[in-house]
Amino acid sequence: MSILVILITLSNILALLTLVGTFASWRFAPATAWLSLLLLWGTIPTNTLLFWGITAVIALGINYLLPADVAKSRVGVSYIAGGALTAAIAGTLLSTWGTVIAAAIGAVLGSLAYSRTPSGNILEFPSKKFFNYLCAKGLPITVNISIIVMAATIIIGLYTK
Repeated sequence: MSILVILITLSNILALLTLVGTFASWRFAPATAWLSLLLLWGTIPTNTLLFWGITAVIALGINYLLPADVAKSRVGVSYIAGGALTAAIAGTLLSTWGTVIAAAIGAVLGSLAYSRTPSGNILEFPSKKFFNYLCAKGLPITVNISIIVMAATIIIGLYTK
């Protein structure tokens, strides 16, 4: 078995772990996302790895600076992550930056959708509380989703050669 196949398999496992961790509001999801991209090192530019490594560290920092009740909260996370994932997949049709921008827009739309549900009234849209929660949960989710969609795009590109 080729080393590339092993690295791709490990990258897929980490990307799936990140996806599950994103929906479960797991603090280490940005690190596993970046590791899934790092395993594809020879197929992507080093500056791309550096950029996403820095954003993963920022997302990890946000996760650790949040109060414990907010960090562990799963309020609306499925809406935010679902919106980000759906939009990021659609954004791959545009470009790499289209994926990132679409993921951010999807996270905002997902949180808006959640705030319109009966259980989403606690976010009190539009309010400072809503925007604080969106930034606290939306940025790490956007980073996670963008990285794993990028890794998936690279893996698909490797298999279609």
